[in-house]
Amino acid sequence: MEVFVRELTVRASPEAAWRYLAAPDTLSALTPPDGNVVILESAPLEEGRVVVLGVRVLSPLPFRLRWRSRVERVQPPCGWVDVAVGAPFPTWEHHHRILPVPGGCTLVDEVHYRAPLGSLGRAVSAPFIRAMLEAQLRHRHTVLRSVFGTLC
Repeated sequence: MEVFVRELTVRASPEAAWRYLAAPDTLSALTPPDGNVVILESAPLEEGRVVVLGVRVLSPLPFRLRWRSRVERVQPPCGWVDVAVGAPFPTWEHHHRILPVPGGCTLVDEVHYRAPLGSLGRAVSAPFIRAMLEAQLRHRHTVLRSVFGTLC
């Protein structure tokens, strides 16, 4: 199992960060505009809800995979988990945590995944998966910095 973790500490209470992250339009704001991921069906941040994405695996090819994630373990204002239930990965869990710190909170994105095709798939796809995750989180952090500001 591979694990990818990125953190950002912002000037917002956990409750304020939760309100922003749980708002219906936030997912589209946090999705990079490059077109590699498009939101096909969205849902409120509630346990059991499903979000459907179109994910371009090998940019710039126009082919998109349909990716379904179910929201689980919602614990306001501490976070939630989304689990891929229809994706090319045998395992994909994205843990979103909101941790209080003096003067704000730390937003933690922790993705646990297993690449398709076993060790061969892991060896071939590892750089692409990490690059995709880096791009997603880089954009997300840029947006969150502009919304809340950061702590030093």
